[in-house]
Amino acid sequence: MKKVWTLKKALALVCSASLAISLVACGSSSSPNNDSSKGEEKSVTLKLSDQNVEGGIINLWLNDFAELVKEKSGGTVEIQIYANNSLSSSDLEAAQSGVADFVQKPPSTATDLDPRCGAFDAPFVYEDLNHIEATFDFDSAPMQSFNEVLKESNLVFLGALHSGNRQLTCNKPIYTPEDLSGVKIRVVSSDLYISLLTAMGATAVPMAWSEVVTSLLTNVVDGQENPVLVAIDYNLYEVQDYMMLTNHMPTNSGLFMNYGVWSSLSENQQNAIVEAMQESRRTYDAYAADFNIQALEELKNEHGMTIIDEDSGLDVAAFRAAGEQVKEEFADSWGDMVDLIKNVPH
Repeated sequence: MKKVWTLKKALALVCSASLAISLVACGSSSSPNNDSSKGEEKSVTLKLSDQNVEGGIINLWLNDFAELVKEKSGGTVEIQIYANNSLSSSDLEAAQSGVADFVQKPPSTATDLDPRCGAFDAPFVYEDLNHIEATFDFDSAPMQSFNEVLKESNLVFLGALHSGNRQLTCNKPIYTPEDLSGVKIRVVSSDLYISLLTAMGATAVPMAWSEVVTSLLTNVVDGQENPVLVAIDYNLYEVQDYMMLTNHMPTNSGLFMNYGVWSSLSENQQNAIVEAMQESRRTYDAYAADFNIQALEELKNEHGMTIIDEDSGLDVAAFRAAGEQVKEEFADSWGDMVDLIKNVPH
């Protein structure tokens, strides 16, 4: 399998499928090429803060999203991508304050603004990839409900790329939750992630992704959790010997936007952003699913990483039970969002 810098070439395998996708508009049948309903359109250049490495799948997706926005808006909306947190931190405050116009973060990191959003990243809440994709359509019931709350905090949530289920990597083999006792695992700074890894037996250490590789090298943390492809994107096989296929939760890389900026755009420009989001994320969802399979083979066969799954003794049922325990823990704060997600037509 080719390395990260050849990922775009591999996308040709799935791009033809994306042409058949039926796109949604922002509550309107207007096309981005129609005259604006809000008067004369003004060309704008917007800034997107990306915490991910250049050339990785998230960064490639966001660049594709930016290209599609420019195309669908007739060139009136241009988005500049700032990778590796080079514009701002990865916190949502950057988008709220206007330091960045877009910030890429998992949806559950907004629980201080709407506690229900943790359900978007909950363990075992989705039936399959189609269910995930339908949930993150801009006009789905969960998305509409979330955005109604978010606008009070000067944000709009545009959707999320699903880059695969999350797996554990560590510098020692893990088979049961008991094996994680005292093991420091880096997690996203989110109550959900912290609670889940704690329930799984680990010591959860919230940390910005930019610090992770160095922290693994210096033993500040013993492991991390992410989809398989991240181990390729960031050469984690150089600092981690074991990967455990726990599939403990989905990886949804969300994109938030400053609501004031969103509201200042014409309807056609908003439609361009919504359509570009749906087209780009579904293309990369399909690619991520394929790449995760290839990445697992590369880690095992080319980089000597030991892959531990159910067939080799991983107690998947025990880790799943931890996930169910966390869902019960958050049931009250998630409120109606779990049912809204479960009832999304797909």
